[in-house]
Amino acid sequence: MVKKLKVGVAGLGTVGLQTVCQLLKNREQIIQKAGVELALTAVADPQIDSDRKAMLDNQSCYSDAADMVEQEELDLLVELIGGVDPAGKIIHQALNRGIDVVTANKELLAKQGSSFFELSRKGEGRLRFEAAVGGSIPIIRTIREALVGVELDSIYGIINGTTNYILSCMADRGLEFDKALQEARHKGFAEADPTADVEGFDSAHKMTILAELAFGINISPDAVYTEGIKGITPMILEDARQLGYSIKLLGIAKKFNHRVDVRVHPTLIPQKSALAAVTGEYNAVYLKGSQLGSSMLYGKGAGGPSTATAVISDLVSLAAQKTNSTPAVYYSWEKTRLLPTEQLVSCYYLRLSAVDRPGVLARVTEILGRHHISIETVIQRGRSADRLVPVVLTTHEAREGAMQAALEEISQLEDIGQTPKFVRIEEGFEQE
Repeated sequence: MVKKLKVGVAGLGTVGLQTVCQLLKNREQIIQKAGVELALTAVADPQIDSDRKAMLDNQSCYSDAADMVEQEELDLLVELIGGVDPAGKIIHQALNRGIDVVTANKELLAKQGSSFFELSRKGEGRLRFEAAVGGSIPIIRTIREALVGVELDSIYGIINGTTNYILSCMADRGLEFDKALQEARHKGFAEADPTADVEGFDSAHKMTILAELAFGINISPDAVYTEGIKGITPMILEDARQLGYSIKLLGIAKKFNHRVDVRVHPTLIPQKSALAAVTGEYNAVYLKGSQLGSSMLYGKGAGGPSTATAVISDLVSLAAQKTNSTPAVYYSWEKTRLLPTEQLVSCYYLRLSAVDRPGVLARVTEILGRHHISIETVIQRGRSADRLVPVVLTTHEAREGAMQAALEEISQLEDIGQTPKFVRIEEGFEQE
């Protein structure tokens, strides 16, 4: 006889509705493949309108998720409310009652994840969060289970489908940022308020989770250096193309002995690398380790259906553990120190607007040299109407602090027309 597990869904936004649809529509398919029935028993949302009720069968409806957790005899809870409060309290309530929890809440996990792991370890409720990072990419399960015996050295992630879609539109069709964002909204890849995406905060939350799982550390997303894509223009993207690079909003996590380098910012990566081929709303995570070598996971990262698919996958995983008593994998999260931003080491792309006058470039290179920054390439573009000449430079590896100090000096030169633009470069990827 097939075992029946009662499921409650808290939050009926885009992902919540898709999760409910998949649970109802694919009920028989889940039973056939997983050998267990995931019975949607109750839903909770402050505003359950008639359209949402129409898609339900005989499920109980609550306006308060806390009431649903308290009154229903749930085996599994799906938390898709978002934000920190009340979602955090709901998860704590469920875990304390022995209810297993699936969440897609990357902000909450990035800020309070270690407390949930500790609570899950002490109690009977377990926590799964595959949908929090990478949409349909099974990156969480890969790190926690498939690669549990592998020591990872670095993680590079294109983990925000909204920004990847925007940058793809800008690079492929020369669209300005605002136009590309408008198109992303129209296609459902961007929220009404895209701030968390385009400013890099969403990616920072996800990189916090990945770094914590991969390296067994406990860090705050507020400590992660974060830079968004608003400063990227079609002109910069074209410069990158001519230099043999693509630009991606890249999440980076690297281990250095007892310190880690975790950051999110636009990055030039080689056009011939596998990551550069990840376009549109797709995401990818590139893993490197001495035993593993290099490996990349790829899939859709934006949109309700792909995220809901990851939610269902976690529900099935927890259901299998409930019926077969499969041991869960837990981590001991330790405090560690992030590498200070000024100590980061990278190559750089620079774009300057210089007055067409002898000696200007020499003064720029002299400043860079004093800060121990070596130039790799220099490209001078045609003169503009205001006699300013665009100059593009790339550098060899240099410390971030030195680069920032040099740019401050360069921007003070009388013959430099605008504040210099710079983007970091990452080269450490296998070529296609």
